[in-house]
Amino acid sequence: MSTTLERKHATHKFSAHNKLSDLRDLLSENIPARILNRRMLDFYMKLVSHLAIDVNMGAFEGETKKMVLKYIDVVSFLIKDYEDKAVKIDDVTGLDMLLHLKNMRDLSQEQLAEILHTSQPVVSDILSGKRGLTYDHVQFLSRFFRVSPAAFFPRE
Repeated sequence: MSTTLERKHATHKFSAHNKLSDLRDLLSENIPARILNRRMLDFYMKLVSHLAIDVNMGAFEGETKKMVLKYIDVVSFLIKDYEDKAVKIDDVTGLDMLLHLKNMRDLSQEQLAEILHTSQPVVSDILSGKRGLTYDHVQFLSRFFRVSPAAFFPRE
């Protein structure tokens, strides 16, 4: 993406007052292409976001609106394709999930022991990785945190 194009997009405001040719120029200068890096991803996401807002605000009508919606569909597909391939999320273990949820709620080991219906030393062993979560632990945790029990198992 050229910096000139990025500046043009950053300063361009879509509205019903813009000429259809201006919109066509903007879209033709940004012909959807395979997203290769984070910079392109950010650019397309901003462009689609601005277009979607303007569609929802009623800035486009008739054929213009159809053209913008088709453009958004194509670019959204390209964004999803890039994210599916480039954005890798590592599996988390039950312990990783437990630590995350514990920290989010700012729970102490004693509080976690109450949730798990066990003792604080058992919780300490679980949090240090010396002991695993039992079936009952997973059930108690999923109910308390309102998450699926599957959240505590790695994906296959």
